[in-house]
Amino acid sequence: MKNRYIFFKKLFPEHIIIFNDGKRLKSIKKDKILMNYMKNKDINYIIVDNENNIEEYKCKKNNYKKYIIRLFLYDLLENMKEK
Repeated sequence: MKNRYIFFKKLFPEHIIIFNDGKRLKSIKKDKILMNYMKNKDINYIIVDNENNIEEYKCKKNNYKKYIIRLFLYDLLENMKEK
């Protein structure tokens, strides 16, 4: 799954990459956390099934970068609390 993730991430750099294994939706790395923001309907994502068929969902204004920055800042603050 990791190799497929890297491949699709290079094709769609500002999308959440989600894999559908037939039972549930999965993702890895930062995209796994960003899946929570899909309900806002302001972030682009693709769903890839086992046969590598792609369903792409686009919105008018993609806030992918905005959410990545928020995630980075949140991680930074959490690391500062630990020290």
